[in-house]
Amino acid sequence: MYAKRIVFLCALTAVWVGVGSTRAQAGPLYNQPTNFEGGFYSENDTSVPLGPYATTYDDFTLSSTAAIGSVSWVGGIISTVAVTPTAFTIDIFANSTTGCIGAEPTCPNTGSMLYTTTISGDAGQTFLQNDNLPPPNSNPAYSYSDPINFTATGGTEYWISIVATVPAPGDWFWESGTGGDGYSYQTLFGTTTALAVDEAFSLNSPSAVPEPMSAGLVGGGLVLLALASRRFKRPIA
Repeated sequence: MYAKRIVFLCALTAVWVGVGSTRAQAGPLYNQPTNFEGGFYSENDTSVPLGPYATTYDDFTLSSTAAIGSVSWVGGIISTVAVTPTAFTIDIFANSTTGCIGAEPTCPNTGSMLYTTTISGDAGQTFLQNDNLPPPNSNPAYSYSDPINFTATGGTEYWISIVATVPAPGDWFWESGTGGDGYSYQTLFGTTTALAVDEAFSLNSPSAVPEPMSAGLVGGGLVLLALASRRFKRPIA
């Protein structure tokens, strides 16, 4: 009888602890994987008087309203020496019904800026492979990821730009991708051009933080198990 009660209390404790420690996993909300076919400059060059001379934009629409906790993307570097970005600026814009030089998809329509963040560092730059292009255009491609905090309304079109701060002699470009609507655009030295490609990026949900009561649930389960052990322990002869 004692053994059965101990098994029951242990099982109850396991369920209690399991409920208290449940976490939602981070996952992709939107994804445009790279095709490793090169890309387009999107760069702030601080080593020479070029500054933010190139910005590339792409649009996204989520099927339902969701919080975005991070952005992952793929980019490439053109350089004769090792170069690492020192920062990335990520901007999100509203869509506009009045295009910059025409209607979509001739020219995408960015409206007011809704979110901006500049994060120092190389965003976890990790080598993936060289582009699937013949030399000398087979440049190395890298994966990147940075946290953001933005809630997108489902069914609403937004625009995102990712700009790397890279010292000369390197140049950074946003790798092209697939899975979107097949167009993006670039502003280069003040001239805006529509691009008949997607850019490579994904939007990810934030990891869920356990509710405050979770710690109490775990603690309560352990106390229950301890009491069960004390109550049913045989006396020492």
